[in-house]
Amino acid sequence: MPEPTTTNTHALYTAPDFVDVDGIRTAYRRKGEGERVLFLHGDGFTAMWLPFFEELAQRTDLVVPEHPGTGETPLTEEIQSFDDLVLHYDTFLETLDLEPVHLVGHGLGGWLAADLAVFYPRRFKSLTLVT
Repeated sequence: MPEPTTTNTHALYTAPDFVDVDGIRTAYRRKGEGERVLFLHGDGFTAMWLPFFEELAQRTDLVVPEHPGTGETPLTEEIQSFDDLVLHYDTFLETLDLEPVHLVGHGLGGWLAADLAVFYPRRFKSLTLVT
């Protein structure tokens, strides 16, 4: 599969780290120390380290992955449904050994976070949904 190329010139663009999640090269950004927080983004929150991420990272170990098909994470044929995204993030958490975490979701990421919390409650210390 070809590597995604980034021509992002946005002022807040930050190069990601990558992890293989069941064959999907998943981009994520991580910074900080403290309790782990997984932030699942909404529309337009990809390929950047936003000022409020920086603020959160002052007190937490903040992990911000990109959903398959957004930013620098390709959409593959393995992702056919919303349920597949839930399974993807279950494996993402396992791959990076991130449990338990505080889970935060914004927009579409909030919907995903809610589903994750329903199906895998043992993985999460708390759930915060942001509109």
